[in-house]
Amino acid sequence: MNTRLPIGVLVLAAGAARRYGASKLELPLGGTPILRRAAQAGLALSEHVVVVTGAHHELLAPLVTDLHVAVVRNPSWQRGKGSSIGHGMRALQQLAPTCAAAIVMLADQVFVGEPELRRLIDDHGFAAHGISAAHYGGILGAPCCFAQRYFAELAALDDADGAQVVLQRHAAEVRAVAMPEAGTDIDTPADYAAAQRRLR
Repeated sequence: MNTRLPIGVLVLAAGAARRYGASKLELPLGGTPILRRAAQAGLALSEHVVVVTGAHHELLAPLVTDLHVAVVRNPSWQRGKGSSIGHGMRALQQLAPTCAAAIVMLADQVFVGEPELRRLIDDHGFAAHGISAAHYGGILGAPCCFAQRYFAELAALDDADGAQVVLQRHAAEVRAVAMPEAGTDIDTPADYAAAQRRLR
């Protein structure tokens, strides 16, 4: 049965990984590069997955070119996460203009996979509240699912604030989805080593 939904998925992979000290998304986790794990999670839900690269495009793009994803390089990645969301959303709108909603996810949230994204979609259900966002450690943030009516705002982002500015602007329309898995990301070599131990 085809369980893919009329949504788009943005996988953000544009940063320089300065805290890590080197490119990190090509590192293997459970035998699969981190970026590829994220792209595959998106593909389990949607036929319209956009991977936004930036600082390490040449290293990362080959990891997913055999998958049915669109890889777009944000030439202004230095401006911050908002710039990459804006760049990716504009690409998604061209690729799939009829999407009813879109998920924005971070490639380095390595324990956010298909079940977690599906939990976000099940909560959203294309409902009146409009936005579903992961809640973990007192934080409301990525991954987030946005109804189509927020696409223009997301596409206009162009700085370091990311989707938080949209969440704050429409706080009354946001539903929190408990997702402790989203609390783990790979910022440092110690984070990577801990994630490897957790998978063993």
